Amino acid sequence: MPENKTQYTWGYEWDASSEGDFSFGLGLDFNLDLALGYRAVFMWMFSEGEDWLVMNPHIFAELASHSYFAVKLGIVEARILLDLNGYRATPVEY
Repeated sequence: MPENKTQYTWGYEWDASSEGDFSFGLGLDFNLDLALGYRAVFMWMFSEGEDWLVMNPHIFAELASHSYFAVKLGIVEARILLDLNGYRATPVEY
């Protein structure tokens, strides 16, 4: 089930490469984001001879980093991705 998020992002990007068809260089991208979101799952269940409609709310806040380091060699670009979830708080989760 998809989550609904409000996301605030701060970042820095650095690129040192030559121009032209066969460029060579390095790239670095660092992002830090704060996200607030919710997810509400509804389900139907049958228990002890009765029908139940169950709601499962999930509210969260998270602080994360999404970064990469790139090496450009001619027409090939290799990236190392680093995704870190520093802290995730879920005050409402049933």
